[in-house]
Amino acid sequence: YRAKYPEYITRTHIGKDQSGEFDMYGYVYTPENYKATFFLTGGVHANEESAYYSLAKLMQLVSDAEEGSYFYPLRKHVRFVVVPVVNVWGVSQDHDRAKVEERKRIRRNSENVDLNRDFGDATQQETKNVLAFFRQYADSVDFAMDFHNSNAESYPMWYNFINYAVNSQVNYKVTNHMYHRLMELGVCEKVPNMGKLPGKYFKSSMYLEGRIWNEFGV
Repeated sequence: YRAKYPEYITRTHIGKDQSGEFDMYGYVYTPENYKATFFLTGGVHANEESAYYSLAKLMQLVSDAEEGSYFYPLRKHVRFVVVPVVNVWGVSQDHDRAKVEERKRIRRNSENVDLNRDFGDATQQETKNVLAFFRQYADSVDFAMDFHNSNAESYPMWYNFINYAVNSQVNYKVTNHMYHRLMELGVCEKVPNMGKLPGKYFKSSMYLEGRIWNEFGV
């Protein structure tokens, strides 16, 4: 897609991962006249394949969007700053679903650290690389999302995803907006459990979402 849209998509090497074996990259999708900037990440947990595949599909749909299509406003007016795979070591490993223990292991990086619990202390190189890349755009980022998986046995994906957002009032407004919109579309019936929302933001900022809320207000 960089070859297909060279004036729209650029790639930046943002560093090596903790193992020192794999390269990490950030991508910027820049329309000619954008009005907002979105920061998107995926692959923090390498065993959650749907997360980074769906992020890739989203950017494919945005890149190819033609006038009049659902994704065209995003293609026309939003700059996307994307780290598609954070845990590059984990994604590179064997993902045989029969190997349950290995799949649990590759959730973490080469040092067996859960990267989505490291954004407070930033002890791992993957975490440092993502934060350094984000800081280049922090002053203009309007929205940030970290793609993960969910499952049908827990809360609905849209609710489970933002369950660990960092401020209860932000959570409440966003959750309810999404809930009512999905109800209008006829694809959701389950009422979100607002009692599960945290009462305050995470002081430790251990999650990526928490870190960029506390430090940057995004």
